[in-house]
Amino acid sequence: MQTIEIKDNVQSFKINENNTYSFITSNNNSNTNTNTNTNTNTNTNTNTNTNTNTNTNTNTNTNTNTNTNTNMNSSIFNLVPNITNSHNSIFNNNTNVANGWWYPSKNGKKRILWAGTHIHQSNGYSRVMYYIAKYLGNFDDIELTIYGFQNFNVCEGQKFIRNEINPNVTVYDAYENENPKRNGFGEKEIGNYIKQHPQDIIIIFNDSIITTALTATIINECGGDQRKNYKLISYMDQVYFYQKKQYIEILNTYYDAIIAFTPYWKEIAYKLGIRKSMDIHVFPHGFDHHLYYPIDQKIARIYNNYNEEDFMILNLNRNQPRKRWDTTLIAWVEFVERHYNVNVAKTLTKTECKVNKHTSRPIKLVIGTSLDSYWDLMDIIETEVKFRKVPLDYVKNTIVIINSPQQLSDRDINILYNACDVGLNTADGEGFGLCGFEGLAIGKAQISAYVGGMREFLNENISLLVYPKLNIYLENRAAANGIGGISELCDPHDFAEAFWKYLSSPDLLQKHATRGRQHILTNYRWEELVKYLHSKIISKL
Repeated sequence: MQTIEIKDNVQSFKINENNTYSFITSNNNSNTNTNTNTNTNTNTNTNTNTNTNTNTNTNTNTNTNTNTNTNMNSSIFNLVPNITNSHNSIFNNNTNVANGWWYPSKNGKKRILWAGTHIHQSNGYSRVMYYIAKYLGNFDDIELTIYGFQNFNVCEGQKFIRNEINPNVTVYDAYENENPKRNGFGEKEIGNYIKQHPQDIIIIFNDSIITTALTATIINECGGDQRKNYKLISYMDQVYFYQKKQYIEILNTYYDAIIAFTPYWKEIAYKLGIRKSMDIHVFPHGFDHHLYYPIDQKIARIYNNYNEEDFMILNLNRNQPRKRWDTTLIAWVEFVERHYNVNVAKTLTKTECKVNKHTSRPIKLVIGTSLDSYWDLMDIIETEVKFRKVPLDYVKNTIVIINSPQQLSDRDINILYNACDVGLNTADGEGFGLCGFEGLAIGKAQISAYVGGMREFLNENISLLVYPKLNIYLENRAAANGIGGISELCDPHDFAEAFWKYLSSPDLLQKHATRGRQHILTNYRWEELVKYLHSKIISKL
């Protein structure tokens, strides 16, 4: 195999002849990352966020494994190709790939490998993968393999709850089989797996960075004369109406079809340059009414040790840039300031805002993420209070923190949804918005930015929508986030007004909640959606 190398003013990534790689980043902050692999078993990773940054990955014939990661995103970019340049720089188009590994299905079934987050993890990706595996695996003409990413923290509760998988479905743990251990995507091992287990359809479900890394290995190692024997499909994870041109070029060159989350994203994909001859199918996410369902709010609050009388808003999104926790907290402090001035300081009256018996309820924001990740959430709160007429202690008393939020089981998430009055999403881009979708489905009103995939299931008859007022382009250098995007920003004040509207109008809240639940139950059942996937999409691939 030839050496493949790409360079620009940000980084250099090289795949060597023995399929190892070297990755070097350099910029004005003098960051140097070196990743060298040989035939060894020691893995030492050091990632920091200081101006002088040294990352070394060295393998020797021992069995030690030491990892220090202060920034998971940076370590991911050390392991996958940069798509800043032409796709030709990471795809060798090698026609000398070993032939003869592919063979037709021996039992006549269509063999499908679906690469996505492992079904036993605790995030939206994994929930989607679980239901695809659960229902698609039941069709007699399908032989399904789940190539599962990032199964880092095995949750026994998840394994117990997510146990309705047909025994004929193969669930492959990419992280367990990585050698050496990296970030759990198995992007270097997928080629060998496919050659050992030939497929008719390969579907990849992740963002552009991970999709590119997996695609590079598949094409470089499983291309050649055998490429015509299988279809390569992207279950295209779009969160912004922007994709790098180079990524669109990769999809146009190497993919046979695309599956989009919603009609909106299908339209965006074509506008961004997906060739018109490429079929783009639509397969939205679904809802499981057996796993997520209404329970008595009083019981849910007792379980979580919450006060029965509180008006509670839940944001379960992760503390990462796209989810805009800064917007959430700016809006929340403004809302708390009004609550304080109405009920304690008595400086606001009915002539200035709606005041009634409901607006005196205690208020709580349930923070379902890490307090100190991309943003220091408490620091934002303390800073905002300095510019508001409300005591810091009054604001702090409105904050409810969830321990280990990203490790919650499906059961715990259902109880948490039920304990709160309103779901909140302030993201500046969203692929689908699974938390709000599930919350609405169990009968909880939603306050949401009207962006991305949330246009699919939200409308003004079932939720309070906040419309973006400003679009900005995000930095797309690999040193920043490697993906880029167009951020749709909302005014925090509009969220604060929405909080007050639901607080002061419980009848409206209940009307939206009831209508929203009926809307989801009528149109988005997983079993029906996967039937559509099987009969209308997979049958045509």
